[in-house]
Amino acid sequence: MENPQNKNTGSYPIQKRVGPLENQRSFPKKGLWAALPIPAFQVLARTENWVAQRVLLALVMHMGRDSNCVWPSYTTMQMDTGLGRTSISKGLTVLYEFDFIKIARFRDGKKSRSKYYLQACCWDTSYMSEAAMRFRYKTAVCIECGELLDNGGYGMGRLGAVHWGCGGMVIKARRQNPREIKG
Repeated sequence: MENPQNKNTGSYPIQKRVGPLENQRSFPKKGLWAALPIPAFQVLARTENWVAQRVLLALVMHMGRDSNCVWPSYTTMQMDTGLGRTSISKGLTVLYEFDFIKIARFRDGKKSRSKYYLQACCWDTSYMSEAAMRFRYKTAVCIECGELLDNGGYGMGRLGAVHWGCGGMVIKARRQNPREIKG
């Protein structure tokens, strides 16, 4: 994966606009929904990146009801996670590389502060990047379009499992390890 840090400054690129989820949480709630970003936790567990999981949990703990934007300081995250500053920085880098968060820098007097925007892909796998999708297990196939789906790609309807993408019927497939899937 490409390193998100600027080579000149050693910091993350400043993002003036972080996308459609900048000010208000508008995550689609398809069927079951949890406050904890379970699909993102699963990706981080499969990559065995426990530090990034703890940092993500700390960010989610500071999330408000109406916004996906959080701005805890490193000191606050240290208290929440029990990790050092270097580990928190590495965890934030992993979350950024998987597109689970967007980072915006701003000045607060003489201090440089960061805002972290949690993205919808933390909860909904249909928004996940290719890098994150490599670590999702494909458990079903859509009869209509033939797409292999993970658990976040379909839900239960009146007649059975339904693909969120095309609305076709879904049948369970043999569980595949994402590293076995080519393409």
